Amino acid sequence: MQRRTSVEAGFTLLEVLVAVFVLGVVLVLLTQGVRFGLQAAQLQAAVRDRHGDIEVVDHALRRMVALADPGFFPEPATLRGTAQTVSFTTELPIYGDGPTQRADVTLSVNAGRLLLRWTPHRHVELFGATPAWQETVMLDGVERIELAYRASDRNSAWSGAWSADKLPALIRISIVFPDASGRRWPPLLVAPVREALEE
Repeated sequence: MQRRTSVEAGFTLLEVLVAVFVLGVVLVLLTQGVRFGLQAAQLQAAVRDRHGDIEVVDHALRRMVALADPGFFPEPATLRGTAQTVSFTTELPIYGDGPTQRADVTLSVNAGRLLLRWTPHRHVELFGATPAWQETVMLDGVERIELAYRASDRNSAWSGAWSADKLPALIRISIVFPDASGRRWPPLLVAPVREALEE
């Protein structure tokens, strides 16, 4: 009987070169992916530092408008607005998303700043000093604010002012930044969710 010799096991030079080439391509792709991720994180941090935390402002505005006081019979809703400013009674958070405090607020833009002026709401006139108005800067570098109001009637159009005794069905808040800043913010559409109590 003749013994067969087995072919020696191992890789050819061509197989080794192909494996090294594939490994190099994978490493280059991973490096580029990590670099892209780091650059994106740095850019996001820079935008947040430069423009303020727009997400927080967005959340705060939505919450304030959604909780606008609709009034309680026979007192009408307190919301009054023009195209540049709006005033109403709402629930302001005391700390973060925790307990709230009823307050009268005014939202407007002054000297390039989106301002929230507020004071604790007083249902009746009490003796003593009236609480002072507090002022909070929500955003810097704002050119103007554009407000519009829409009634609950389906055929109603957007209006640049609101003085009705009930809340509008929708409020549109557009914050406009100077063109040179490169900042854009899509309009906020908010529906007040509380309904007035009637007799």
